[in-house]
Amino acid sequence: MSTTAAVGLLAPARVKALLRGAEGGEDKVLVIDVRDSDFAGGHIRGAVNIAAETFCDDNRVDELVALCQGMDTVVLHCFLSQQRGPFCAQRLAERMEEAGGAHPEVCVMAGGWRRFRRELKEDDYDLVEDYVD
Repeated sequence: MSTTAAVGLLAPARVKALLRGAEGGEDKVLVIDVRDSDFAGGHIRGAVNIAAETFCDDNRVDELVALCQGMDTVVLHCFLSQQRGPFCAQRLAERMEEAGGAHPEVCVMAGGWRRFRRELKEDDYDLVEDYVD
C-alpha cells in the first residue's frame, strides 16, 4: 500500500518571508531547486540544486531526508513548479514519512522560479543570485 504524505503549497511571497525570518522568528528553511543546468542562470540565494532525476532513486532521496533534519520547512521548486517540483516534493515527503520521527514541513513553491523572479521587488534582490556567462 502506497502512502500519500501531505505536501503544502507556498506562494513566493511567503517563501520570501520565511527566508527573511518574517514568519515569527528563527525558522530554519531549506530551499531545494530541482532544475537542471538552468539553475546557473539564476536562483534563490542559498538554494541547494538537486536535479529532479535524483528523486527517482530511493537511496538518494534518503540522503536528502538526512540533509533536511533540523529544518522547519523544506521548499522545493523547479521553473514552473507544475511537474518536477511537485513530484520531487511528494517523493521527499513520502520517504520522510516512511523514515518516521519528526520531520520538517515539505512544500512546493507555487509558480516556481518563474513566478518568484517575476514577483521580485527592488528590496528582494538580495534573495537571488544571477549568473551571467
